[in-house]
Amino acid sequence: AKPRIGLYGLAAAASSSAGGTTSRSGVDFSVPIFQGTSFFATIHPDFSNVETDQQTIAPTAFARLLNETRPFFTQGLQFYNSTPNCTDCPGTQLYTNSIPTPRDGYALEGQRGQFTYATFDAIGTGRNDTAQVLNYTSPGNKNFFTVQRNAVDMPGFKDDSYNVSFTHDNLSNLSEWIRYANDYGTQVKDGTQAQRYEGGFNWYSPTSSLQFEMRKVGAYFLPYDGLIFHPDIAGYVVSAFKQINFARTSPFKTFQINADLERFHAHDGALNQTNNGVNFSLTMRNQLNVQASTGASYLLLRNGIFSPINQQGLALTWDFNSATPTLVQFTTGRFGPGRLNSWTRSSTMRVGNRGSLLLEADDTDQAMDNGARYVQWLERGAYAFSLGRDESLALGVRRIIGYQPYLTNTSFASGWNLTAAYHRRTPFGELYAAYGDASAFSTVPQFIVKLIRYVGADKGT
Repeated sequence: AKPRIGLYGLAAAASSSAGGTTSRSGVDFSVPIFQGTSFFATIHPDFSNVETDQQTIAPTAFARLLNETRPFFTQGLQFYNSTPNCTDCPGTQLYTNSIPTPRDGYALEGQRGQFTYATFDAIGTGRNDTAQVLNYTSPGNKNFFTVQRNAVDMPGFKDDSYNVSFTHDNLSNLSEWIRYANDYGTQVKDGTQAQRYEGGFNWYSPTSSLQFEMRKVGAYFLPYDGLIFHPDIAGYVVSAFKQINFARTSPFKTFQINADLERFHAHDGALNQTNNGVNFSLTMRNQLNVQASTGASYLLLRNGIFSPINQQGLALTWDFNSATPTLVQFTTGRFGPGRLNSWTRSSTMRVGNRGSLLLEADDTDQAMDNGARYVQWLERGAYAFSLGRDESLALGVRRIIGYQPYLTNTSFASGWNLTAAYHRRTPFGELYAAYGDASAFSTVPQFIVKLIRYVGADKGT
């Protein structure tokens, strides 16, 4: 591999609310140290490229898990959270989205023999986020061992979490795993409740699996750079899967069934999370997919109420598993102190040989037991056009309006977002021109032109 340096210059015309008109410059570079190992860094990084719109109003009682899009973190992300097996995991040990954009970032990643390893140091204003991981895969790929550390250091605040896990897979029909993690730091008020224990097995075949896992997550196991959906749980989860493949002469292609059973208690013995669910999926030869789900889920909320969070229903998808799917989905069920009906309607279609158009309209409608009603809408349109192999144009518009579903509270949201982006690859360079920010709730009134010049190896090498 060759060393690579990426120099960028950026000009932004923006309103005062978006930071004002300015210019910025910075550098990304990657330097091979020895075979299979590279050091890379970003100095004064800029992540203003228009991102995929991840805004959603899909009902959930947990924090939303979003995809990381910033290149400094995505480059080495596959090394972290790499435990191969985990049944209905309660969250991620390292969630880089929790880390603000650093002022500077330095990282190392590589592979040597059966070992892979990575580390990064994200340096911000009054904040330092670091992570290290070492993975070992045995010859034959039957055994996998990983040890990982994540840490945050700020004035008056520190957090360190450690994770060790081991997985064995006979590569035929059975895998087993164990995991231990611990959290230390300022926010840990009781060190005896800051651990995460997991152990389970997966008995599988090419068309079926049966997974069982015991799990305990302490009330204070909350890594600051992690995302733990539900701490303070102890119990088990059972998950089963079966797929039936039909003959080629049949109008049916595959039928799948997933079943899930969860029972968890808090440290005081109170039942605080349950789930009984079954999902059916039938795919036709003409790529029509029908899914149906049923079951019941309950969660102990922060207000002390053991509340239903049920959403079951029916979904139809045309051109399933293609680049141009059309989805219509309806779910319903008790959601907190009321019944919630939710619709998702989306379609992606080709426009000519080089263009694609996405249209989406989603809504949630919750009828409360006290007579109140909370309705929210999401409407989205996106157009992408390929001007050539190295040139593209994208436009997006989105609106969210209404009251979010009520669990312990609700809030009104109203916002429009309009974005436009042009991208062109040139030999040893890139050009971006963008308006707005697709990741923002409402339009960011700014126009950006960004030019990148690569010295040494080209991007992606």
